[in-house]
Amino acid sequence: MKHTLPGFFLKIICTILLTLALFSANAQTQVLTITSPTDMVVDGGLTITVVRQAISDTSSLSYTIINSSGSAFVKSDAYIVGLQAGTVTINVTSSGDSNYAPASTSQIVSIARGTPTLDIISSNQMSVGSTLTAAVTTSATYARGGSFTFTINSGSGSATVNPITGFIQAIAAGTVILAAGSSGDIDYN
Repeated sequence: MKHTLPGFFLKIICTILLTLALFSANAQTQVLTITSPTDMVVDGGLTITVVRQAISDTSSLSYTIINSSGSAFVKSDAYIVGLQAGTVTINVTSSGDSNYAPASTSQIVSIARGTPTLDIISSNQMSVGSTLTAAVTTSATYARGGSFTFTINSGSGSATVNPITGFIQAIAAGTVILAAGSSGDIDYN
């Protein structure tokens, strides 16, 4: 059995299709511009700021990262976090709405090496003749930042420290200053 549409319904369907075609053909072009900074540091964050030429555009924006010599990820909507030093490209896309066609833009961001914060967390008191291995925490993530080095700065007391292991021996009463540093790597100073 063959089904046919009466002329009236066929005319409505054609009118709807024609209206949809005209509607999408009349969508205005919009321009997106990224105005956020073009540099950040490893483990630092950057909020992506986008200016729309089409002020009344209500479409959502999506954010993607193309990793190049550096690496980053989108943590939340318009916020990215740098993972590795180098460069990345941020892509921002507007899906468009009933008045504006979809649009996209991109920006290259340079990610510089970070400078970690080191904290000595071992005891700050020793008896003459005792030993202690210095313990250090770092703000560098994912076991990066290089190896630690240790030095004793002179004071009223005396102590020795192994510069690689942080093993300290107290020699004479008084105070000394233990300094810790990190050697750095490709992502940290």
